[in-house]
Amino acid sequence: MVRVGLIGFGLAGQAFHAPVIRGVAGMELACILERHSSKAKERYPAVRLARSLDELLADETISLCVIATPNDSHFSYAKACLDAGRHVV
Repeated sequence: MVRVGLIGFGLAGQAFHAPVIRGVAGMELACILERHSSKAKERYPAVRLARSLDELLADETISLCVIATPNDSHFSYAKACLDAGRHVV
C-alpha cells in the first residue's frame, strides 16, 4: 500500500488529485494538507488533516507526496518532501 499525502485542497486537489488517489488500487489517501479551511475533513472525514508541511511529513508512513498548490510554491514543497525522503508528484 502506498500511503499518499496530498498537499493542497483547492480545485486541483478536490476535483482531480484526491478522487484519483482514492480510486487507484494500492494507494491510500493518508493525509491532506489544508492550511485554512476544513473542506478536506468534510469530504474525507477518515483522512487525517494537516495544517503544515511539517505536520504532514511527521508521518513517516507517507511515502508519496502529491503537490496540488499554485505553481509558485511547487519547488519549495517538492524540495522539502524530497529532502524528507519522500517521492513527489
